[in-house]
Amino acid sequence: MQEKKEAEIFLKYFLGSHGNQFVSVYLNMANPFFRADPVSSFAVKYPFFISVLDAGTGLFRKDCLFRKKLHLAFAISECVCPDREKFLPLIKPGPGIPGIVFHSVLSFLKAIPGGILLLFL
Repeated sequence: MQEKKEAEIFLKYFLGSHGNQFVSVYLNMANPFFRADPVSSFAVKYPFFISVLDAGTGLFRKDCLFRKKLHLAFAISECVCPDREKFLPLIKPGPGIPGIVFHSVLSFLKAIPGGILLLFL
């Protein structure tokens, strides 16, 4: 039960409404990863915090089981998504240096609360 809920939430994080179609694919592939994980349990209870936890684990706990599960969900999303343009957009001119700096600062600011939250998990 926990695994199915986790699959739905993680795939919805990447795919939006299309996520429920690929729950069975996630469940088949993620079987070795289903162990007790406090970060994943927290993310299932409070899905609003997934983006913050994603940023925090990316910066502070790269080998966390939660991060591995998100990578699996992202790989599934990238391979089977009917809207592949979300992941593989046409080549467009880049945002330039100010855009890169802006998005880097935003990502770092999102990672700080995630890191603080990870201290308690």
